[in-house]
Amino acid sequence: MTMELFFYILLVMSGFFFCFVTIHQKIFLFYSFFILSAYSLVVRYAGFDIDMNTYANALTFNDMQLYYLREPVYWIGSKFIYQVIPEPELVFFIYDVLCISIVLSVCNRLRLPKYFVYLWFCFFPCVMGMQNVFRACS
Repeated sequence: MTMELFFYILLVMSGFFFCFVTIHQKIFLFYSFFILSAYSLVVRYAGFDIDMNTYANALTFNDMQLYYLREPVYWIGSKFIYQVIPEPELVFFIYDVLCISIVLSVCNRLRLPKYFVYLWFCFFPCVMGMQNVFRACS
């Protein structure tokens, strides 16, 4: 079993657990942030697929083509972060942490069921490709 699969199963089991068990909100937020961030690290360092290789290579480009300006928050922001931290995996991880924080915050403010966070992360980003979805959300 790969680490990616192990963490994915852990996320699914966590979501299932939160369907039936209630815990204090701060503990839930801490646990969820930790486990989702760990999953992000595992996915990032497991190797890039074709799309992510393209995105990682684009971080090294000096010019800004029209294609990249259609998502300026991501492309300009990631190029800036890449200049400070020249490691593509960490740049993508920083965006993941930002998106994880936003999703947890929104779910908390809207008082959505605790399992919703796991439902969203296990079915939407992973099916569509975690890397592409987070980039498109920014």
